[in-house]
Amino acid sequence: MEPEAGLAKQVLAPPRDVRLVAKARRKEAPDTAGRGWFELPATQITDEVKRDLRLLHLRSAMDPKRFYKGFDQTKFPKYFQLGTVVEGAADFYSGRLRAKQRKATLTEELLADVELTRLRKKRYGALQDERQAHMRIKRRKTDLPRLKKAHQRPKH
Repeated sequence: MEPEAGLAKQVLAPPRDVRLVAKARRKEAPDTAGRGWFELPATQITDEVKRDLRLLHLRSAMDPKRFYKGFDQTKFPKYFQLGTVVEGAADFYSGRLRAKQRKATLTEELLADVELTRLRKKRYGALQDERQAHMRIKRRKTDLPRLKKAHQRPKH
């Protein structure tokens, strides 16, 4: 009896290659981080999200006295979520943000922060002073008169 004879009676033919079927099924599956991460979906990276992620990369520069664990800066992460902290009623009122201070994105919130702006201006001023001191030294070096070559006797 031929092996193909039974195929005519079936509505659908069985798959020829199990590996190809598994590969196709993986492609159709939603792009998530997996069960261990509660099926966290891949986040679509927009301009706002890029800006917020760049700020997270630079957060150690904002507060040099605080340590933040670094992460790969060559590419953006595939699976992540940005959220907002919801303060509970147990938090003291001075520890919470007022409605005026609450902004739509992390970037806007940091730009509106008065303390951070003060620290940023202070650090910028220190860098400028350091640069000016370096330029003064460099300028002094160029102000020195050029040395003239000693006159050589002509060769015979």
